[in-house]
Amino acid sequence: MKKLLVSSLMIVLVLIGCTSTPTESLDDINVDLSVSSMLVLALEDEYKAKATYEVIISEYGTITPFRNIVNAEQTHIDLLLPLFDTYQIELPDPVDKEALILPDSISSALALGIQAEIDNIALYEAFLKTDIPDDIRDAFEKLMGASENHLQAFTRAYEIQ
Repeated sequence: MKKLLVSSLMIVLVLIGCTSTPTESLDDINVDLSVSSMLVLALEDEYKAKATYEVIISEYGTITPFRNIVNAEQTHIDLLLPLFDTYQIELPDPVDKEALILPDSISSALALGIQAEIDNIALYEAFLKTDIPDDIRDAFEKLMGASENHLQAFTRAYEIQ
């Protein structure tokens, strides 16, 4: 399972921008991301975001926008979980908070949030370019929209600090 996830992650990195040429698109890459790989990567990403924001809150207090977005991450997790039942996919383990590296300042935490949401949007954009069932497409579109909102919130907070 870990080998599959590592392979899938490497494929996603190629899909979201680490391609050999700037004009290369998903259509140019002959890759077949499975539904299970995409769902596992999406859920792991949501687990990691929630855990990271919880660690930041525990260190720096309930600062905006982390206090709002951490709750949204649980909503995103709850959106994905039924799809694992529908497609009979084994749930990945939640992220170990002890393994996360705490940003050294609130400013660094906000910058981390900005980059995480940029990466998240790219991930969902790549997934949405594939042929996936409508229920998964709907979930990924909602999650991408939420990431766009989170990106705006992190960016505003970063700019006014």
